[in-house]
Amino acid sequence: MLFLGWSSLIAGYAAVLSTITGAAQLWNYNRDRARIKVSAQDNMTMFGDLHLKNDQTLCIIKVANLGRRPVTITTIGGYREYPLNPFVVVHCRPNLPHELTEGKNLIAAMPLDKMDVSKVLWWSASDAVGNQYYSKGGGWLARKKYWRAWKKNEKRNA
Repeated sequence: MLFLGWSSLIAGYAAVLSTITGAAQLWNYNRDRARIKVSAQDNMTMFGDLHLKNDQTLCIIKVANLGRRPVTITTIGGYREYPLNPFVVVHCRPNLPHELTEGKNLIAAMPLDKMDVSKVLWWSASDAVGNQYYSKGGGWLARKKYWRAWKKNEKRNA
């Protein structure tokens, strides 16, 4: 029978303990990162706002911080199908730029009489350091399709 000495037991204990510590550090790092959720609802009505007419149909874009790290949101907007330009929503509560701490959100309201929301591929928000956060429709496949159409049009016009 193979005899394990005290030094082997201590080395095994140190290996197990360091593995557990490393896993806990990875879990804390993942938990403490910035997690921003962007969502939109159209055909909404907002009452009591001095800047908007009563009974005006709106699209409400909500940006929420689900993580623990505070993030300063600077712009909220969206990308429409290629021939149409991307846009930025200006009317936000609270005003931009705004720091979103843990569990806080902000809302951008956009009147629907000026734009067709069905042409929007995805909604986006950007922070002070240049990170972009996208709504669910803004996956890499939608962005690839958008940029491919843009490049095709650029080659045609060149």
